[in-house]
Amino acid sequence: MNDSLIKEVELILEEMRVNMIQSAKSKNLEWVKSEKNINGVVMANFSIYGIHIIAEITKRLGLSQDEAEILFEKAKANLYDKYNELKY
Repeated sequence: MNDSLIKEVELILEEMRVNMIQSAKSKNLEWVKSEKNINGVVMANFSIYGIHIIAEITKRLGLSQDEAEILFEKAKANLYDKYNELKY
């Protein structure tokens, strides 16, 4: 897969992460009070809502569902590594 497409999907996921955090902060939810918790909850939500995220990637980038799934998994793994580095 093209590295630039993976980066585009990472940007989509980062945008979703920011929206998730802003929404939680506006509701004063407990999990947004710690960066470690934020990263864990965000990654869990990426897994839980994966099919919806893949649909968004398909729509935004004009890809097939199979292509979007592969890119989503690669981008999610990259961000998981990035978030884990931030925790320590």
